[in-house]
Amino acid sequence: MQWWHLVLPQCLQVVKAQMLTEIEEVITYRNCGDSPSRRETIKGMWDRRIQGCTHSGKVWQLLVQLRSLVLQPQDMVETQLEYARICLNEGWEQQSRDVLMSLLIDSDSLIVDAGQEPELSNLREPAVGLALLEHRWQVVRAAVG
Repeated sequence: MQWWHLVLPQCLQVVKAQMLTEIEEVITYRNCGDSPSRRETIKGMWDRRIQGCTHSGKVWQLLVQLRSLVLQPQDMVETQLEYARICLNEGWEQQSRDVLMSLLIDSDSLIVDAGQEPELSNLREPAVGLALLEHRWQVVRAAVG
């Protein structure tokens, strides 16, 4: 058993408190439509806060789902990319792929069908293309060896 399995139950209590705070912030974010600077402040706070969280797929899933009430995946690219990496490292290959594909849906550069592999040469966000390549490489590597 790894050390973080012992710490995770205590971390989840902290995450629940964090989620309560973020629920309030989601309401504030939604209500401050006329203040883009306030929205950017909240988004920046969320970015800094999630980087301090444990790299557990369960924890990140809760926080990303909560933020998705007011943000599209394209509005939190760095967070989504890190969440996809965490999912892949925990063996959640399909969840990782779904997160990466959500970054491509409704973008100006690419629209992808569910079963189709995207064309990586015309992506607007190079980091998404790199993450997709890393995902493919790790999945193939795990299947081979």
